Amino acid sequence: MQQVNIERRYCQSCGMPLNIEKKEFSGTDRDGNKLNEYCRYCFQNGEYTANRSMAEAIETWLPSLKRQQQKNTTKKIHYEIVNNVLTYINNHLFEELDAERLSKVANLSKFYLIRVFKDITGESIGNYMLRIRLEYIAHLMVTTDLPLNDIVNDVHYHSRHSLSKAFKKYFGLSPLEYRQAHKVRE
Repeated sequence: MQQVNIERRYCQSCGMPLNIEKKEFSGTDRDGNKLNEYCRYCFQNGEYTANRSMAEAIETWLPSLKRQQQKNTTKKIHYEIVNNVLTYINNHLFEELDAERLSKVANLSKFYLIRVFKDITGESIGNYMLRIRLEYIAHLMVTTDLPLNDIVNDVHYHSRHSLSKAFKKYFGLSPLEYRQAHKVRE
């Protein structure tokens, strides 16, 4: 999952937050390079700009600050929604799950959920479910002596052939080869 940067920087002159990444809000040195210590309303071209009032600076910054706060709030809500969906998937891993059903869990449209899920986790819902299922099956393969057919039935996989094909594509080994290579020795 992505990390949210919560480090706060403030203008050393007026105290305005400087965590907005847009270059046009940063002060500049004599060569026009961005300075991370001052806003553009206090320091431009290597000099203090004393002719701006605090009211002017606040009036200019306020819309950007509100928008940044909205973005942070939305990101937090998205993290919570995706966390709920991940919990639901993990609790119902071997049931028939599709984006339609998960969108009802998330209370979002199917298409918006797909986009938000990928943005937060970095992988699609389908790839996430496939990966988690295969990793669980791999765990069963090395920690139990259950025959592959029993595992296929227990996890409600379509067929032994489709499991073997997906397993080999993901791990580079067939399920039985994987078991032999990674079996926990007692």
